[in-house]
Amino acid sequence: MKTLFPSSLLLAILVFFSSCEEDMVKTFEKKAKLSVSLESDANPASLNDTVEFTADYRLYLTTFKAYLSNITLIEEGGREVLLRDVALVSLDRDQTSSFSVNLPSGKFTKVRMGIGLDADQNASDPNTFPNNNPLAAYQGMYWSMVKYRFVVLEGLAISKKDTVNIPFAYHTGTDPLYQVKTFDTDISSSSSALGYNLNFSIDLNILFDGPGGKIDIPTQSFTHSEGPSLVVAGIFMENLKAAIQLNTSTTLD
Repeated sequence: MKTLFPSSLLLAILVFFSSCEEDMVKTFEKKAKLSVSLESDANPASLNDTVEFTADYRLYLTTFKAYLSNITLIEEGGREVLLRDVALVSLDRDQTSSFSVNLPSGKFTKVRMGIGLDADQNASDPNTFPNNNPLAAYQGMYWSMVKYRFVVLEGLAISKKDTVNIPFAYHTGTDPLYQVKTFDTDISSSSSALGYNLNFSIDLNILFDGPGGKIDIPTQSFTHSEGPSLVVAGIFMENLKAAIQLNTSTTLD
């Protein structure tokens, strides 16, 4: 005796297995992990640790926070895919210096990224965002005098010649200081890799002495991106653009 399945039941079974298949595809979707790190003379530089810097000073870093924005993958043919509109990275222990995103399909040869916030993002009202949003007032990066602080770097310059320690605080912001940089990369959704690590490393030596000029810590130990210290902020951001480099690697887990 043959058993006939109602067409509605057969359709429900097909939909069920189709849904399961889609879920499996989503489960194994490739990820891209983006991270930020500091270095000095090719050696890692961590917060709350003393690092070699110049012949005259060592650096003791206490705070590093930065906005990255409009992070975009670009294919050789010009197609662009936005990965993240705004991210706030921090090397503080209770915050994060990395985040992960789903990797879109395609073969990408470049990554374009803003350092800081573009004019529209910088004009946001921090009080309209929930605490977990990178632009929220809760993040402590908004100052009404200059809007958002794009980058915060704080610490001490420890003299090798005497006992004088120089506190420094570089808080950069304002629309004209927004920087955009494009990096070469090699990312393919069809590769055998399970995912990719994109590490943006910042060379402190270039940050303080780069194409924008030299920042002399004893005489230029701070900037709040206003008044006379705005010049220092400009040097800092131009140097930061040169100091940040991308290293792309595959991951197996």
